[in-house]
Amino acid sequence: MNRLLLTLTGRLDQPQLDELCKAMGLTGIGAVADPIGTVLGTRAAGGRTLAIAKLALWRSGTSEWTLGIDEWLMTPGQEFAASPAAWRGLAELSVRAVGLTICDRWEFSDDQTRPEANPTWPRLEYDEIVALVARLVSLDPTWTSDPNSIAGKFGWQISECGPGVYQLGTGPGTAKGYLYWRDGQVIGVEIPITMPVPDNDEPRLGYTFILLSPILDAALGRSAEPHSSRRDEIVWANDDLRLTLSLLAPDIRLFAIPKR
Repeated sequence: MNRLLLTLTGRLDQPQLDELCKAMGLTGIGAVADPIGTVLGTRAAGGRTLAIAKLALWRSGTSEWTLGIDEWLMTPGQEFAASPAAWRGLAELSVRAVGLTICDRWEFSDDQTRPEANPTWPRLEYDEIVALVARLVSLDPTWTSDPNSIAGKFGWQISECGPGVYQLGTGPGTAKGYLYWRDGQVIGVEIPITMPVPDNDEPRLGYTFILLSPILDAALGRSAEPHSSRRDEIVWANDDLRLTLSLLAPDIRLFAIPKR
């Protein structure tokens, strides 16, 4: 897979967004006033069961947008009919035409032949994360009074590794999570979403994190707290629990913090 990420800054109103989507052939699915993490438009090319190219625009900050272009190679060395350079050139011309500035550019490649997770980098898939956060939010609040409770409910192994710190066998792969305990209460649970990224591949890690940007709101509904303005965390909360997806190079972790 070839990937290009463009970080865009500048003022963008709804007519400009509509113009940008039209210029790039995007199907608009969001509005410029939508919260951080919203996908504003997408476009895919290829067969009905396997896209071989995809372009998507996210609102990734207060005055920031991220444009991602994925190109999946069907066989080694084979590219799709519309050249990657054409898609990239169109994207850069379109964003400049509506007055946005490209302030950052990431470009990298995988050896993948299908748009699936790289088997050398274990991580939770999108639907697994959705199921995980839904179960966390549905837990009876009494789980916070027993460090073994959440381990039992999720089938995780648990072992005390220090005063007030328990290690959890949460996965993926051999990744370990942690539970923090103080004054007879769980004060937080740390759950790995990915293994450490191989070969210090920060662009791949950053790209994966951007793809997860809408996941908490999409799975759980609108947060009771404002979204974080930081680019390395995604926050969701209700009256009982705060969930934070954090980009902590070299991996991504979910923190579940009970509210007292």
